[in-house]
Amino acid sequence: MNPNLTRNDSRLLILVLTTGDIKENLVKWLWYAVPSAPCMCVWDTVHGRPEDDTRNCAVQTFLADRRQFTHLMMIDYDIIPPPRLLDMILHQKSIVTPVLLTWKEEAPLALIMKWDEEEQGYKQDHKAIARMNQGDSLVEVDASGTGCVLVKREVYENLVSNWFRYQYDDVGRLKMGEDFSFYHRVRGLGYQVWIDGRFICGHIGQIDIREVQNTLARRQYKDENSKDTTQEASNGGRDRISIS
Repeated sequence: MNPNLTRNDSRLLILVLTTGDIKENLVKWLWYAVPSAPCMCVWDTVHGRPEDDTRNCAVQTFLADRRQFTHLMMIDYDIIPPPRLLDMILHQKSIVTPVLLTWKEEAPLALIMKWDEEEQGYKQDHKAIARMNQGDSLVEVDASGTGCVLVKREVYENLVSNWFRYQYDDVGRLKMGEDFSFYHRVRGLGYQVWIDGRFICGHIGQIDIREVQNTLARRQYKDENSKDTTQEASNGGRDRISIS
């Protein structure tokens, strides 16, 4: 990270993708985030449209804006960003996300992924998670989610078009979502994908997945270290990421 770089050296556009409403905590975050950086929020109602179409519309909006923004941050309406998330731009990486969480088999899953050549698909990157839990704040991965992602303009320009798209197999079954297919293609162009482990986003459906994740991690940690409870908060004040 360049210590002399400020967020004002970049021109950031924030696009919030929504199905018609937006979570209160995201509004609060935007209230504080927007004045602190050259950015703008655009509310795109996406009733009934597939996610790849919605994300492609967002990229078109970004590229067509006459102000020539250098970075696009896309945030889904049900994501709750942590404070100072815009500091990710200081890394000056082409693609960087916070830690994003989702559900898989009734358990929270951190979208910290690596490509499995044998299975021809993505699976959780346990080594990257271990590095984050050991204090590495910026870790390279093969894929993350796109619920909150910061991307440099040149990435979208070099990918040309159809940036996000579902991929299907020969019989029409979904093979890869629009998020993983995006990362697969940009890595094919030589771009690196990074996750900033300092920031863990909430993901609100019926509940905030981040809070469930933290609760499960604390319980697991206590079970494994019942004889040393003083060590639980030894990760520099950061949330601990557990492996599903």
